[in-house]
Amino acid sequence: MKSRKIACVVGLAVLLMVVLSLGCRRSEYYHRTATDAQRQADYQECSARADQQQEASGNSMGISEYTSIIRDCMEARGYVYTD
Repeated sequence: MKSRKIACVVGLAVLLMVVLSLGCRRSEYYHRTATDAQRQADYQECSARADQQQEASGNSMGISEYTSIIRDCMEARGYVYTD
């Protein structure tokens, strides 16, 4: 009886982990041929560009405007944003 309870609890825990992992997919940029290191380097360059524009605006830029600059920069390099 005790081993049955343990098996049930373990089964429920595994099921919960699967459900949570399906609901928590990571959004990221995808490129057909770029390596992960190249994607990270491109993202850092695009982020630096957004930082420069943020400073030029006197730090008055909103977060949606800031992320839009990064997204446009990455898309110009051939990346697709996946949700």
